[in-house]
Amino acid sequence: MLQRLASALPGVTHVDVRPALVATLPEAYRRSWANELHPTGKGFEEVARCFDEQIRRFPMPESQPG
Repeated sequence: MLQRLASALPGVTHVDVRPALVATLPEAYRRSWANELHPTGKGFEEVARCFDEQIRRFPMPESQPG
């Protein structure tokens, strides 16, 4: 639903971070999740990487002479 909504709104991007947080038990889960609601530091790094990849797809503004 969020992807459809974002695609219908100009200037809105949906970032799906679900694949970044591994839910496979036991070892991979422990690397991604501190508990059922909060990622570990490593998990947050993976989420941030997803956002960084999307942000870098946007064109950079032209610099104005100062």
